[in-house]
Amino acid sequence: MRSSGNKILQKFITLQNYIHFFLKFIFLKKPILFFPKFSMLGLKVPALFCRLLGGKIAYLSPDRFCHSVSLMPKKQFEDAIFISKKNFQFFNFFVFFNKDNFNYEFIKKKLKIKKNKILHIGLPILFESWKNFINKQAINITKSLKKKYSSFTSIYTIIGDKNYNDNNNLFNTKSSKVNDYQYKSLKEIINSLKKIDPKCIVFFKKHPRQPLPEYLKKVLREKKFNRIILTSINVDILALISKRFFFTFPSGTLTHINSVNKIDLTNYNFFLKKNLLNRKQSKSIADGFKTIHVNNNNKKFLDELLMNERNFNKKNASIKELKNIESNISKIDLLIEKIIK
Repeated sequence: MRSSGNKILQKFITLQNYIHFFLKFIFLKKPILFFPKFSMLGLKVPALFCRLLGGKIAYLSPDRFCHSVSLMPKKQFEDAIFISKKNFQFFNFFVFFNKDNFNYEFIKKKLKIKKNKILHIGLPILFESWKNFINKQAINITKSLKKKYSSFTSIYTIIGDKNYNDNNNLFNTKSSKVNDYQYKSLKEIINSLKKIDPKCIVFFKKHPRQPLPEYLKKVLREKKFNRIILTSINVDILALISKRFFFTFPSGTLTHINSVNKIDLTNYNFFLKKNLLNRKQSKSIADGFKTIHVNNNNKKFLDELLMNERNFNKKNASIKELKNIESNISKIDLLIEKIIK
């Protein structure tokens, strides 16, 4: 009975959303719908309605990070394209921020889609409108922190990952080992910050699927450090106000953000065992993107990276990041010209 009640409620909410959507759309001239996925489950009706009103439908890839640097299997993207291929007829355009995107490469080279339908508009961090927005937000957040804390020295951000279990474990090892390594890495980050910069503020950027993982709860109970703030603030804003970004696990954010020095404490042995890496990884996968890898046993090196900029200022430290920016300059005018006008 409970299950059927939930289904009725879900159908009612869906219907309510459709009505709200249609009432807004009906008064728009040439509406535009952007979809972040090729899959259009439950969205074909709005797409058809948009077409009837003379509107356009576009796929907008949400990814700004470099796919070639991530550990996500290329086949995973290709499979998603083949599964959703029947939906391609609905799209007028395919829009991408970053050229280093498996979907962009695959659609451009292997599918029979007209070139003028595939748009590369560059990284949002280079759009004047986005830069103005995040700068204003960064100023407001800093003002709020100054009101809450009588004084603070620096701001740091930790990019949080979720806890793994045997059902969602991607690695050829026990989930408990993966979670234990994240716990140890986070503990070392907090220890170093408390020792070197005790009056700092630390943002823990929550994972959308698991805002408060067990390893974080454990560290919070043990460390009693009252300057940790759980946040969902956009990473581009956090990058403007943070002195360092820390990673306990690989993340697209490693190559997504460009304006902050990053410290990667990932244990890459997990990925080596799973054959996601073909060689022993002594550096971060984001080496060359202002990112330096630290083994969580190397406490002295972690402390050193917190205290000075020397390692981040080396010639090759940001070489790949600069190339990525050069390859993805702002072309927002192209989006306006092709789609909006």
